[in-house]
Amino acid sequence: MKEDEELEKLKEKRMREMQEQDQGREEAVERQKQQIWQKAKQNMTDGAIDRLSNIRTVDEQKAYTVARQVVALAESNRIGTVDDEQMKNILSEIKKDTEKDQANIKFRK
Repeated sequence: MKEDEELEKLKEKRMREMQEQDQGREEAVERQKQQIWQKAKQNMTDGAIDRLSNIRTVDEQKAYTVARQVVALAESNRIGTVDDEQMKNILSEIKKDTEKDQANIKFRK
């Protein structure tokens, strides 16, 4: 009986540890996302920020992808400050890539 109680306590302890690790990972991912958003905003005009914010409201993952791309382009000195027109071009390219990827999906029988 005592062994069962000890085993249960060990299980509970391990579950708490795993939950704490998961929470720590989630917090780290959230911090990283916030850093990307901040870096992206530093490299965009108000119009581009507004456009990306609107997209973020509808599709957060797509907006995050665009923000990462803006940061990567800025860090590699391939672009300066992204204005609204450049943001439209980036979105258009991402849309083309997405459509191309979806067209390449093949089903096997």
